[in-house]
Amino acid sequence: MGQSKLTALDRSLYLGWADITHPLHPLHGQRYQILKSRQVSGKDTLILKDPGGGTFAVDRDWTNLADPSASNIQGQPQLILDYKALLKLVTLLVELSNPTQTKAK
Repeated sequence: MGQSKLTALDRSLYLGWADITHPLHPLHGQRYQILKSRQVSGKDTLILKDPGGGTFAVDRDWTNLADPSASNIQGQPQLILDYKALLKLVTLLVELSNPTQTKAK
């Protein structure tokens, strides 16, 4: 007869704290104790302790423990659009706002 896998929280295991960093998360900027780390639907998820007595889950990527991107490693903020993509967007908007000029080319 095999032993069942232990699933209860090991209170002696200290996993530290996580800050919610996702700008649109309602708990942005707040720090919570990490109770457990697990995979949910292929994503790293942290189970955090709510000071009110409960727990909640959050994507690890939405915390200060997210894997650093290449731009963050270099000390620069992560870019949403680079300048080349922004120039293409401006060109497209100009063409869409002047449809007669684009046909004349």
